[in-house]
Amino acid sequence: MPDAVSESIEVKEKRGARRLESLLSNESATRLIYLSLGAIVITIVFQKLQFSTGSICCGDYDGYYHIEWSRL
Repeated sequence: MPDAVSESIEVKEKRGARRLESLLSNESATRLIYLSLGAIVITIVFQKLQFSTGSICCGDYDGYYHIEWSRL
């Protein structure tokens, strides 16, 4: 019985590898994956920069100036 289970797992792994291979061979799918990964990385970097300090725009007063004008 364990042999049947291990064979079933191997078959599923091969199917998953084939699906990934076919997905990566498609150019539009590859571009979508790269776009998604790039957007995630950029979001993480900008979030790290924005919330690394308590001030707006790394201590520049221009951000506060624009906030005040938007209130007016």
